[in-house]
Amino acid sequence: MAADVTPTHLQRVVHAVAAVEADDGVEFLLDSLVVTDIREDATYPGIRLRLKARVGSWQGVIAWDVSTGDPVVPAPRRVTLPRLLGQPITLLGYAPESTIAEKGVTILERGVTSTRWRDYVDIVTLGEAGIDIADLREAARAVASYRGVELQVIGSVLEGYGAVSQRKWAAWRRKERLEAVSEESLDDQIVRVAAILDPAFKDW
Repeated sequence: MAADVTPTHLQRVVHAVAAVEADDGVEFLLDSLVVTDIREDATYPGIRLRLKARVGSWQGVIAWDVSTGDPVVPAPRRVTLPRLLGQPITLLGYAPESTIAEKGVTILERGVTSTRWRDYVDIVTLGEAGIDIADLREAARAVASYRGVELQVIGSVLEGYGAVSQRKWAAWRRKERLEAVSEESLDDQIVRVAAILDPAFKDW
């Protein structure tokens, strides 16, 4: 699947979508759209788009990270998403196994140097909602092969991670208000992540 992911094109896409009128009370502040490079020092660069939105007296920021390179396995599929108002919407999106594989292989790459706390929450959220272990294994093999990473259980690269990173994990968790969906202890969160990844990663 080919797509134009240049900053200029992505900016046009977000503008076009945000300009669509819908009776949902959401106002997108189009003049606030900012497009920047992310992960400049990483092997897999990307683009971040940030757009302010307003609902009544509340104002916040919506952010998208767009990156390319990793193989998409299994193929994109129709995904149905719930809405706060109105009927669910269906669109073409990644299978959860694809997202988990990308984040899991990144854990193996970065080990105890990682500060991508969101990955440890996303893997658990997606994985515990129900995944196909065969699809996850296939996706992990494809991503690992592309990046030149050897699949293995994550405990082998995360030894001591909780001890050195607990304070940062706790601060990020509070800041993002994720106490209800994540473990207070980073070590406990890693146990939940391992329960999802290891069955697929250990059978390389």
